[in-house]
Amino acid sequence: MTDKIFTFLEPYFGKKAAWFGEKAPIIADSICLDPQTNYRADSGFHGKYSVIWIYEYNLFENESWPLLLNEAISLLCKDGVIICRMSENKNGSIFALKSYLHRNPSIEVDLLQQHKTIQGDKVCVFKVARKQKRKVDNKSWSFGILTNGKKEENVRQLIEKASTLSKDLNIEFIIAGQFDKSSLMTNIDITIFDLDVSDQLPRISQKKYEIGKLAKYDNVAIFHDRYQIGEDFFDGFDKFGYDFDFITVSQHYEDGSFFPGYAGFDLPVFKWMTPHYSKNYGKLFAGHYINGGVMIFKRSTLQKLSFNPLLLHNEAEDVELSFFFMSNGIVPRINVFSSATTVGVPNTYTKTFINIDTSKKTRYKKSLKRNFTRIIKKVQSKGFIKVISITIKKVLSTCKTHNLIRHFLYRTWCKIRQPIRK
Repeated sequence: MTDKIFTFLEPYFGKKAAWFGEKAPIIADSICLDPQTNYRADSGFHGKYSVIWIYEYNLFENESWPLLLNEAISLLCKDGVIICRMSENKNGSIFALKSYLHRNPSIEVDLLQQHKTIQGDKVCVFKVARKQKRKVDNKSWSFGILTNGKKEENVRQLIEKASTLSKDLNIEFIIAGQFDKSSLMTNIDITIFDLDVSDQLPRISQKKYEIGKLAKYDNVAIFHDRYQIGEDFFDGFDKFGYDFDFITVSQHYEDGSFFPGYAGFDLPVFKWMTPHYSKNYGKLFAGHYINGGVMIFKRSTLQKLSFNPLLLHNEAEDVELSFFFMSNGIVPRINVFSSATTVGVPNTYTKTFINIDTSKKTRYKKSLKRNFTRIIKKVQSKGFIKVISITIKKVLSTCKTHNLIRHFLYRTWCKIRQPIRK
C-alpha cells in the first residue's frame, strides 16, 4: 500500500474485518475461498464483519469475481464496508462491478471513496447496507412441486422424505397440478392448486410464479416432479448457511453420474445455445443459469423478482429468470453440500452440454471425429461427387448471403503494404 492509499484506508483498520487471501497485513481474519465450494465461506462467518477486504488479489483476476463479491456481502453485518482493489481487463470492468452492487434490490450501496494506486489499480470503498436483515437462523421451508399427475408416486416419496429429514423444522408443500393426498399422513401441511385456465397450454412458469406468491416460509424450493432430495439435503444447508438469494444444489442421475444443473453460456443472449459447465463449481459464466428442475430462493427475493408467467414448458423459463436475476445483481450460487437426484431420466439427457474441464485438444479431437463420421455417412448414402457438389453450393450460398467474398478481399487488401499518402 502506498502512503496515500494507506491514509484514506486507515479509518477502517480498527474494525472487525475479513481479508480475502492468505496473509492479512492488518488485524483481520484471513479467509481463503475454495472454488470447489463455489467460493463459499464457512457459514459461521456470515454476518460477522464490519469490513471486507478484497485487496490481496486484483478482483478481476478471477473471471468468477461476482461470486467473490456475493460472498463478501454475506459476510457483512447489516451495515458494513467492502474495500476492493481492481484493474479492468477482459474479466470485468468498474461499471460491471458498480452495476452488480447498485441493481441488487436487497442492498443499498454508497461509494465512499475511489482512488488509483501508483501501479494503476483502482481502489473502491463501498458502504453496503442490507435493506432487511437476513434471518440466517430461519430454517423454515416451502417446498413447491410441479406435477401433471403422471409421477404421483415420486411426488409422494419426495413429500414423505422431506417431512422425515426436516425433523423439527417448519415445512409446507405446495403442489401445482394433480395429486391425490389421501395416502399422506394427516399432519403434513399441504396445499394443492391448479391454474384457473380453460386451455391445455403447459404454463410451467406461471405455476412457479404462483408458488412464489403462496409460499409462507423464508426458504422456497421449487422442484419438478422427477426429483428426489438426498439424505444430506437439510444437513448440507446447515453447513452452507441460510444467507442466500438464488441457489441450487448438486445434482446427479440415478446411477450417481454428474448432472449439470449449474451451467451457463459465454454470453447472456436470449437464443438457443449449447450450455457449458464445470464440475468443480468455481466457474461463473456471463450467461449463467440454474436448471429449472431444482431452484431455491429466499421468499423476499422471489417476491421482488419472479418468474415470467408468459413462458411455457421448454421455453427456457430457468434461463430467462437467471439472466434477469444477474442483471439485477443477484448471482446464481450452488450449495455443494446438499444434493438431489433426477429420477427416470437417462444420463444421455445432457450429453450435448460441454464440460469446460475437458481440455480444448480433447474437445477438438471429438469434434473432428464427429464431423468426419458425419461426412463418411453422407458419402456412403449419396456418393462422393454428390456430397462435394452440395458442399460447394452451400459455401457459395453462404458467401453470397453474408457478402464474405467482399469481406475476404477487403481483409486481404488491408494486409498489403499500402503506399504512404502525403
